[in-house]
Amino acid sequence: MQAGQPKGVTPPEDLRPAQLGIVLRGRVILGHVTATLVDLAQRGFLGLDEVQGNTGPDWLLTDLRDHATLGSRLLRFEVTLLDGLFARQSAVRLSELGQTLIPVLNRFRTQLRRDAVRHGRLRRWRRDQRSPRGE
Repeated sequence: MQAGQPKGVTPPEDLRPAQLGIVLRGRVILGHVTATLVDLAQRGFLGLDEVQGNTGPDWLLTDLRDHATLGSRLLRFEVTLLDGLFARQSAVRLSELGQTLIPVLNRFRTQLRRDAVRHGRLRRWRRDQRSPRGE
């Protein structure tokens, strides 16, 4: 156990960062997408390389699913995100992603929320349960 960590409070090892994030926040935020991208890179499914862009530093995202370790599997929301990023291409610059990614992010959000409900980490969610701020 690490110093400063309460006794008996450790996240389950089989949870992905986005799954833990939705449990802690009770909703999906953009940070869950970022955490998922970093996690996918650490697990070998995604290449993240800083490159020089037209207006400064940029990030090159590379689809490495064909070269990833067989021991780790992708969850539905992770596949949705990767498929949306790499629609018919194996690499894309972060600066090139625009409005076309919005439907992908909406599917990611829905699938992550359903995953949390299905595994009992979140109660059923309905649109009419949103706060006035849309949360």
